[in-house]
Amino acid sequence: MKCLILTVTIGNGHNAVAKCMAEELNSRGYDTKILDIYKGHKFINWELTDVGFSLGFMFPKIANKIVLRTKRTGKTPFESWNKQIKKELLAQINEFKPDVIISTHLAGRLFIKDYQELFTKPAKSVFFVTDFDVTPSLNKTFNNDYVIIPYASFRQELLNNGFQTDKIKSFGIPVAKSFYEPITVKDARSRLEFELDSKKLTILMTGGMKGSGKLFKTLKKISSEPNFQIIFVSSKNTKLKNKVDKFLARKKPQAKIINCGFIKSIDDAMVCSDLVLGKAGGLTCLEAIEREKPLFLYGDVCYPEYQNTEFVVKRNCAVRVDPKDDLIEKIKKADLVSLKNNIKKLKMDQPAKKVADFVETLV
Repeated sequence: MKCLILTVTIGNGHNAVAKCMAEELNSRGYDTKILDIYKGHKFINWELTDVGFSLGFMFPKIANKIVLRTKRTGKTPFESWNKQIKKELLAQINEFKPDVIISTHLAGRLFIKDYQELFTKPAKSVFFVTDFDVTPSLNKTFNNDYVIIPYASFRQELLNNGFQTDKIKSFGIPVAKSFYEPITVKDARSRLEFELDSKKLTILMTGGMKGSGKLFKTLKKISSEPNFQIIFVSSKNTKLKNKVDKFLARKKPQAKIINCGFIKSIDDAMVCSDLVLGKAGGLTCLEAIEREKPLFLYGDVCYPEYQNTEFVVKRNCAVRVDPKDDLIEKIKKADLVSLKNNIKKLKMDQPAKKVADFVETLV
């Protein structure tokens, strides 16, 4: 079997899901290839990430109105961008001749829907919903089209949009294999490149890949608590890391702050933490769920992170926060044990294996 996985680099979640599925399928001996469909297209990437993604952080209310409109109409900018890459991507698909195409971003599914009649070999389409929200592209289905959802609660919306029940699979969304493996805090700490104080409440702060506003304001607000230990991860956002470094040198906060920037194993850092604080990226939420870590998430964010926050807050797995809150008091008063027990109910059982088992039945 030949399987092509289409992804888009916007944050890390879509690529991470693609990598997880490729590893699982490759382990079964299948010919698997990952394509980042907009890679090398500077203008599209600029519109998608520097304009769309960044503006979503700065003006979430406006961004959410746009998303809600696209959900009603089914029209997104990806159809236009896909026209620009049509010739190139069709050539790659027809050269590889996949039996199954897995899309971890809606742009891939839309490309298949619009241009499948130009494939030299018919292919089944499998699309991952990587957030806790039904994406705009799922307002209609097409032949050979299947959708993987994180939880069965999203099934009804898809049925209302014309999907047949056998085309909807509630397998969950895969994260890295390490998140399903048992790890002791002692072993995780031994692999970290920094020392942790076992007597302090450990907070993992994530979500700084684009922008710095809320995350940096939050860090400043909770940095005065001496019983807090903060692992601050800004990924590849060197501007944010430098900003935090300057703050630490100037203010010398009472909390212990470990300013990591990029970290080799977010899993080890999560295992060693008592809670995760930041924005509700789909991957971050899924990883925290697998490691049973309570989430403290910003409410004033753009779709789909707004929906991710709503989903876990309504299930008492997370606390909605705002930089204007008395965050130190809010964290101290939170019932972390109760949050953790509720998170256990959302854990998934090896989604990558379930999806791979299903993909095998399609050929």
